[in-house]
Amino acid sequence: MVLVVILIAAGVTTLSHVAPSRFLLDLAYDDVAVWRMPQCGQKTIYLTFDDGPNPGVTPALLDLLRRKEIRVTFFLIDEHLNEATAPIVARMFEEGHAVAQHSGNRWLLLRSSDALSAELRAAADRMQVLTGHRPCRLFRPHAGWRSITMMRGLRRSGYKLVGWSWMTWDWIWFRKRTGPRVAAHLISHAGPGKIIIIHDGHHRDPNADRQYAIEATARVVDSLLAQGYEFRSYAMLSMTTECGAAIQVCKTYRQKIVLATHGFPPYGAWNCKSGPVFGRIAYRSNQQACFWMARTGSVSVQSS
Repeated sequence: MVLVVILIAAGVTTLSHVAPSRFLLDLAYDDVAVWRMPQCGQKTIYLTFDDGPNPGVTPALLDLLRRKEIRVTFFLIDEHLNEATAPIVARMFEEGHAVAQHSGNRWLLLRSSDALSAELRAAADRMQVLTGHRPCRLFRPHAGWRSITMMRGLRRSGYKLVGWSWMTWDWIWFRKRTGPRVAAHLISHAGPGKIIIIHDGHHRDPNADRQYAIEATARVVDSLLAQGYEFRSYAMLSMTTECGAAIQVCKTYRQKIVLATHGFPPYGAWNCKSGPVFGRIAYRSNQQACFWMARTGSVSVQSS
């Protein structure tokens, strides 16, 4: 009996650090971990890409996204960014996509909070030097491996850990990934607020063959648009225009705010306590915050 308890405890502990979806550690750090976006009655979905930039795939992917007129979020590996790939990353920013940080190292979960913060800061500085743009403060750990020290380091640095939603990944259970197969899998598990992950690169090979990602993306976008979904990039940053997106976090329930946006009609005064009223405002009671999100542009905030 003791052995069974020990094994169960060991399994739960392990899953808390490596589970490919929201689990106990994420509940404990609910203000840091994001595995699904809040909804406010609209069919919104979040398409993300990992392990780029990939010079053989990412430019064609950007062409596709521009034709479809949708915004996504790219999680980039620092080692894949260099003078040759910097123009690809600069284009992401210029075309309104969110650009965030990723890693090809699972064992970052063993780093101290200070070491992780320093590594993210150095990578962000390097991106700014090479592209003229700074990534937003979103981080996706490799394979979702996370730890208490990682969560503390991200919180201290003002970052969010962004995962993906259940079954909305492009891993097809040991079967070869093809555009039609990946698309069918993702479409069948899509849902409002879900975060989809597709790999346009590889964590070790910066020139990996990921052509399936382009076809899968085209099929997913066409199918979900036909179902009435709206694609958004996202950022969980307070009062910022980074990432080509903006979210204002109401610090208190009683504060009234006026939001003015570029690209969307301005919204009037809104009381955070009253719940979601307007189209692009969502509310999360467990975080005691209301979020406003814009696909592109900037936000001005006035207390009233």
